[in-house]
Amino acid sequence: MALPKLDIFLISKVDKMLIYDSLTYQRVGEIPIKLFVSEEREPNEIIGYCTTKDNEWIAIISGKNLIKSE
Repeated sequence: MALPKLDIFLISKVDKMLIYDSLTYQRVGEIPIKLFVSEEREPNEIIGYCTTKDNEWIAIISGKNLIKSE
């Protein structure tokens, strides 16, 4: 997800959001996400995220990425 106002983009990686500079592609930080412990076979992970229109807030949704009828 690109945040052009801040010149960064975000990439999710299981339990953290990685922050990269959109001009140099260098990693500039990360946001750790505390996930619930899974008691079943499927692990919890980041499954979605979005920002407000003014890019002030980020919403990160975690859960189980279940695929039905593969």
